[in-house]
This record gives sequence, C-alpha cells and structure tokens, in this order.
Amino acid sequence: MTQRFAFSTSKTLLAVAIFTSMTTSHAEETAEQQNSTNVLPTISIQAQKENPTSYVATKANSALKSDAPLFKTAQSVSVVTREQLDQKQARTLTDALEGVAGVEAGKLGRRGWDDFIIRGQTSSDSVYVDGLRIGQSSPTPSVAAEFREWIRYKF
Repeated sequence: MTQRFAFSTSKTLLAVAIFTSMTTSHAEETAEQQNSTNVLPTISIQAQKENPTSYVATKANSALKSDAPLFKTAQSVSVVTREQLDQKQARTLTDALEGVAGVEAGKLGRRGWDDFIIRGQTSSDSVYVDGLRIGQSSPTPSVAAEFREWIRYKF
C-alpha cells in the first residue's frame, strides 16, 4: 500500500515538473514576440458602384398621394425598386415582398390564397392590383414582376 502511494506521488511530481517547464518556455516566446513589431504595408482599395441610386427611392407618389420627398414624411414607407425586383428575379407578389421589413408574405395562406401580414395587420381585404381593390371573396393572383405599383396600404 505504501508503494502505491509513493508511485502515485512520483507521477504527480513528474507531471508538475513537465508542466512547469512547458509554461516557462511559453513565457519566453511571448517576451520575444513583444520585442519584435511587424509593420504591414498600406493597402488602398478603390471601388465603383454600378448605379449609385439603385436601392434608394426618394419619392413614393402612389403611397403618399403627393410629390413630397420620403425623408420629409412622418409615415413609414417601404419602396421596392425595379432594380431590387430584377436582382431578386421576382415573378410573384410574394417574391417581391420577401425581405421587406414588417411584411410577411406567404403563398396559399390561411384562406387558400396569397395572404400578407403588414406590421401585424392582416391585409387580404386591402390588396390593390393596378389600382383596383381585390376583395376577400376573390383570390389574390400571383402578380407578374412587370407591375409598377405592387401594393398600397394606408393605416
């Protein structure tokens, strides 16, 4: 029994000695690294944007019914530009509204047709296509990407 205890102690002492030597060598490398400094060369980056106003809409005449700039209105208006529609390759209204803040669009929604929830409000009874209201009794068609005015909501 005493041999077992002595054997265990020697293993522990050996492990402590190895561990101490490893930490000392690591500390020496760190001191050497602090003395040397690396200076990286300067890199200059230049880029050009294809169309600087492609994602910026300055007016929303159909939503505001005025010619006032968007930044001067007190309303929250999200505009999906033609460039965004082309980049998304949107073929339906659901595709076009995907990614718009506060809008959830789903094909074949609760009532069996496209249904939209805008900022928590169900909008299936106030969907406009080409300026005409589509009521609850008629299903909302999948609208092609060629329409200029997708959807208009007034709360």
